[in-house]
Amino acid sequence: MTKDRLTQLVAAAVALLALAGSTLLISPINQQRQDLQLTFAVENNQSEPPQYALLAAGLGSFRGVAVNTLWYRAEMMKREGKFAEANTLATWITYLQPRFPHVWGFLSWNMAYNISVETYTPQERYDWVNKGVRLLREEGIPYNPNAVRLYRELGWILFHKIGQNTDDVNWYYKGEFAREWETLLGAGPEVLAPNQVVEEIRTIAIYADRYLLADGLSRRVSQALERAIEGGEVPTLTAEGEALGSLGIVALDQRLRKLRAALAPGNEAGTKVLDELIELTRDQLLRAERDAESVFLEENSAAAAWAPRLRELGLGLDERTLRALGQCVMFLRFRPPDLLMTLPDEVMSPDAKAVLPLVVEAYNRPADEAWSAGLFTQLLPFLRARVLVGSYNMQPTKMWEYMTQYGPLDWRHPHSHSLYWARLGVEQYFDLRDDSKVDIINTQRLALHSVQSLVDAGTVAFNPFNRPGQQIDLLPDPDFIEGYFTVVEQTQEMADNDELGSRIDATIFDGGKENFLQKAVLLSYLYGSPRQAEHYFQRLRTEYGETATAEKTGWYRLPSVGDFVAVLLFTDDLGRTGMTSLMNSRFDEAFRKGLAVGNERSLQVFNRNLELAQAVHRMYNEKFANETGLEVGGGRLRLPPFNDMVFNAFTRFMQDPKHDLIVRVNAYQTAYQLTEAGLPLAPQTYRRWEQTVAQQLAAQGIAPAVAIPEPPGVVDAVDGLGRRQGGQTIERK
Repeated sequence: MTKDRLTQLVAAAVALLALAGSTLLISPINQQRQDLQLTFAVENNQSEPPQYALLAAGLGSFRGVAVNTLWYRAEMMKREGKFAEANTLATWITYLQPRFPHVWGFLSWNMAYNISVETYTPQERYDWVNKGVRLLREEGIPYNPNAVRLYRELGWILFHKIGQNTDDVNWYYKGEFAREWETLLGAGPEVLAPNQVVEEIRTIAIYADRYLLADGLSRRVSQALERAIEGGEVPTLTAEGEALGSLGIVALDQRLRKLRAALAPGNEAGTKVLDELIELTRDQLLRAERDAESVFLEENSAAAAWAPRLRELGLGLDERTLRALGQCVMFLRFRPPDLLMTLPDEVMSPDAKAVLPLVVEAYNRPADEAWSAGLFTQLLPFLRARVLVGSYNMQPTKMWEYMTQYGPLDWRHPHSHSLYWARLGVEQYFDLRDDSKVDIINTQRLALHSVQSLVDAGTVAFNPFNRPGQQIDLLPDPDFIEGYFTVVEQTQEMADNDELGSRIDATIFDGGKENFLQKAVLLSYLYGSPRQAEHYFQRLRTEYGETATAEKTGWYRLPSVGDFVAVLLFTDDLGRTGMTSLMNSRFDEAFRKGLAVGNERSLQVFNRNLELAQAVHRMYNEKFANETGLEVGGGRLRLPPFNDMVFNAFTRFMQDPKHDLIVRVNAYQTAYQLTEAGLPLAPQTYRRWEQTVAQQLAAQGIAPAVAIPEPPGVVDAVDGLGRRQGGQTIERK
């Protein structure tokens, strides 16, 4: 046997051994793919997108080589600052390997953070940021539903890029985001009580659950299945409980029928349980076989009355119609119908103008009439559910669930969305069979920061007629305080169960709880209710009243919650300048976040801030009025009467160009409306700032007589010495 022949035989033997070894590895590899959930389940209607499958089939085994080459080139181009080119290559990778989470994260980050800042206008910037959001929300996550990092990436863009203030055009982002989501879901938290806000989303969730599920289990089926598993009447059902809950409706129906056939004779209780479950699954299957719109119209006669009227306008029950109706509802909060019809098409779409008479008709009819109910309690919830599920890949049932846990989320706020996606990612983590390489800490931390940010600034006051980029008002919202404690408890529980890894100690949250409770008292007092503030003050006394810090400061022994709030805002060593600055900051808060917003809740903000400013005014005079060092001239440092300081502060506010003109006009209009209720701000100050603001309005093409009408009982202007021009001196008390 020659040397060459021996080499060939050895090579052949090695090849056969390698082939045999690879054959033995097939089963373990497939099992690992299942454990890591890297496959789509065909029986649950999961499959690759057709265009992706076609491209992958064309390349065959060379797909991996192509992906590696493109990924290397994309990384090199990113390092060279060629972000657009890198983005194009990464897009090709998603076509070749849609189940590669890293490339989706790369693409979205590149759009939101790299390409966006290379553009020249706020509109272009937001367009790229929004593309990054939509890429993950509508493609990356649906194709990689088990990739927790994508949920975190999406939540972070919403939280940081749109929700925070690091980008110099962040107010443009926030305004456009609020506009989009008010068009879709309305301005619930701005016009409704917290329980009504939650109820609105619950209605949307009910419609989504009843009409729009493809293969997932409806809430009725899931709850009935859970009860049956816990009941134990069918032992095999209880044994398979976890696996059954992860099945689609088709597979679950088939499995229940097999269990029913194999049930032991005489088990009447088990037979009843399975029959009820099979009836529910059959009902859902029958619905799924039909068009959702047809089923909805059959079961909701009031909404069905709208369908032919919409068809006459060329509209159907789809996203286009929802956006038209949403624009009408949004704009009617601020302008009468006749003025809306004069708006340019780029502001109010032709579809919205066409449907406006129908919406006005619904508003003008009593709420119990079928026409009004058909729009507000049937049609709008169904359309909203359809768009959320179909276009935004969001689950209304989860949205409602999180609102019951954390508070009345305003979906016009980006931090509501960052909380939603972070919590959804955490839940996905718990469903993973292999979570060893999942960094869950930052995902849960994002949920925690989102709720904390909603406490600090979760109330949205949005006017769609504001100029693009104008700052919108984001006020603290004490309704999320309990939600913060909830997510802290959830995080502590995860840490206790070693679900966050060894780096997290559950006790680290205890240190910040006292500080947060102090903030809870302050925000509840200023932006919530005295009763809520008193509740958290008593919690502070109970939980921290005997600590060394409490004994040293004596804060928790103060007689009232008002005194405690005053102590939080200023200390005994605060000097004259500091106390004056504090008063001015309260005045500014009262006018900008109170009067300018103009709703019932913001007027409470106005009153509370004035009360605190008056308390500072009193304490200042008690401490510094006679501090002159002279035997004569006592009281020379006394502040002017508090009312005069309020009038002067409002005059400065109205003239100060650092405040947006529309914000100042809104504040005046609220003060004007409250004149008859006894608020003297408008008549007492009007002459002082009228000419300055009128010139600014005219320069922007706004009629001063409409924007700042003269109030009844206007007082003549005052000169720098506090005297009326052409009149008597204002009496100082």
